[in-house]
Amino acid sequence: MSKTTIVVPLLDRHEFTERILSYYNINKVDHLFYIADGSKKKKFNQKYLEKKFPNVRLNYKSFPFDKNFKLFTKKMFEVAKTIKTQYIYQISNDDFFNPNFLKKSEIFLSKNKSYNFVGGKVMNFKIIQPFKNVNDFGYFKMNKKPQFWQYKNVYKSIKNNSRNNRVENFISSLTWECLIKKSIYLEIWKNAYKFNVANSFELNWFMNIIPLINGKKH
Repeated sequence: MSKTTIVVPLLDRHEFTERILSYYNINKVDHLFYIADGSKKKKFNQKYLEKKFPNVRLNYKSFPFDKNFKLFTKKMFEVAKTIKTQYIYQISNDDFFNPNFLKKSEIFLSKNKSYNFVGGKVMNFKIIQPFKNVNDFGYFKMNKKPQFWQYKNVYKSIKNNSRNNRVENFISSLTWECLIKKSIYLEIWKNAYKFNVANSFELNWFMNIIPLINGKKH
């Protein structure tokens, strides 16, 4: 049984959620998907998703519309409090993750207690549609060259034993699309909600610094 929950915050773009679940339904990955739906108009429910994606373990929960950042951070804090697995991997619904990366990262964190999160390369991709110019369903093309990688400046470990030294390197600690300990994930969202962060820029301070206060990055 996987030790990781895949958190997918949803705000509309339902077709992307169906696309990612369709992919992992075919590939039968052993992770629980937590769909936290803050869309204005709800399209999904638990029964619908279970019927359409029988090979995906998932937990769907409807939340009030994310009409402001306060409601969004409240939603994510509620999500973090209810997750039972040791680790969390949060992605947007237009992203795909590598199950082999998650498996190796789980093993690394279980053997290295001083580390809080593990990151990997994040690469851009295209969905090629032969008949229409849209990025929804079609042929998959990965851009593997370094110039097409996202977050090029954060691909390094932060492993100093000094808390101050680690925090000084916060610019390289980007927690998005990293496997992270559940306890640290909870602390991030608890404080983001408590301090009433106003936007994603302010949220990044919490995402980048809190994990380094408590441990290292691989």
